[in-house]
Amino acid sequence: MQIPISAFAGDGPYVFVCYAHHDMARVYPDIGWLNENHINVWYDEGISPGVEWSEELGHALEGSQQVVFFVSQASVNSRHCRDEVHFALSRGIPVVAVYLEDVVLPVGLELSIGSTQAVMAHQFNADEYRARLLACLSSGISQKALDPGSRTTQRSQLQRRKTRTRRMVALAAIGLCCAVGFGAFLKYQPSIMAAAILRAPWLFNTAIDQDLGFAVTADGTRIAYAVSGSGYPLLIVLGWGTHLERGMMSPMYDDGGTLAMTSRAYRVVRYDGRGFGLSDRDVTDWGLEARVQDIEAVVDALGLERFALYAFSAGGPAGIAYAAKHPDRVSHLVLASTQASFALGDSEKRSFLSALDLFEQDWDTSPILANLMVDFIEPRADEVPRRVMSEFLRRSGNGQAIAGFFRTHVSADVSDAAASLSMPVYVLHANDDAAIPLEAGRKLASLIPHVEFDIVEGRHETGTGNTPVTRQMILDWLARKRDWTLEE
Repeated sequence: MQIPISAFAGDGPYVFVCYAHHDMARVYPDIGWLNENHINVWYDEGISPGVEWSEELGHALEGSQQVVFFVSQASVNSRHCRDEVHFALSRGIPVVAVYLEDVVLPVGLELSIGSTQAVMAHQFNADEYRARLLACLSSGISQKALDPGSRTTQRSQLQRRKTRTRRMVALAAIGLCCAVGFGAFLKYQPSIMAAAILRAPWLFNTAIDQDLGFAVTADGTRIAYAVSGSGYPLLIVLGWGTHLERGMMSPMYDDGGTLAMTSRAYRVVRYDGRGFGLSDRDVTDWGLEARVQDIEAVVDALGLERFALYAFSAGGPAGIAYAAKHPDRVSHLVLASTQASFALGDSEKRSFLSALDLFEQDWDTSPILANLMVDFIEPRADEVPRRVMSEFLRRSGNGQAIAGFFRTHVSADVSDAAASLSMPVYVLHANDDAAIPLEAGRKLASLIPHVEFDIVEGRHETGTGNTPVTRQMILDWLARKRDWTLEE
């Protein structure tokens, strides 16, 4: 078919005509008519179907003031037509859609030109259709002629509306997720917080660098120890249910960064007693003398000639026994929320030992038993610390270790050893301690010759010195007594 005109090649404004070659017989007369009505037209002048885009097409599109897209089933199926329309819209060039027939637009094109100017050529006779088309093009071209740098078109406005819509939908989705997440957090907060504390303790506490090592006792048990900080040595006897790596955030052993604050003043040494944490767990001897051997092995492995000893809770008896046995090595002794003997009546003792039989059998399979121990230690603990303590106790040792430790612990009595202590001793106890009553602390202090005794407000955790306030009290006492000797 003969081309109606040559494509416009001047410097003035022009429209770019996009069409399917299948529609040439329908489109070419309109191109000629536009030219007759002083509308400059650029079109492909009959480029054969299948020819890829060229630089010439791209430059022609970029320079056009408007695009006339003749819409038919053939043109919407043409990849080249779709590419030309999308390219124009991406450059902010307005598109006038001329519908040659009733066509259902593909989703991509509907999204692109569904809201642009449109002329329904198939609904009008030739004169009416061409008058509408000329009005659309004349207004668009005159506007561009007045402001050739402007790209504020219906396409850009539509794009902004789409962007705003997407943002509103995104914000609504985020708001809904936050509301649902907050509701779930409130409902499951204890479980979530406990899991976070146990799995990522550095998020909730001061990070601490510690060097791990192992010592071997006289009976061949391997004992894990950790060293942090620098300065005068301070050895901490933790008792039972310990774990040097997983216990960094236990409410019993390091609440509020007490380990970090202690390590800033001392070379802190901690260890996992036999059967717990990183130490050997295949243990049969849980007696007091065996636990003293644990301390001796760590002290010898580190070559500690003289150091301060800090024992609390169930670690107290072993700390007292060691200090009495090695007074030349222990310069100062701190005893916090502990006792010289386990004060139980015969019936209470029988009940306790029966509970230990249950622990030995079912501890590893029944989380309820760990909860029972938490109730014994801190019966009024909040839900999050309760869950952390319960899970930590389960991780620290098995049922055999728990039962073995307490069967010997209930029979331990270091009253005579306490009375023989010759170094300065600081006894700290909480007035509301449910695990080890205040009276046990008073009795212990009364046995020791050179002692200072303080009662603090709080529960077992407070009395053990594992809160920042009471840990500072201990550090202050040690600082005052560092040069103290009996001769002075």
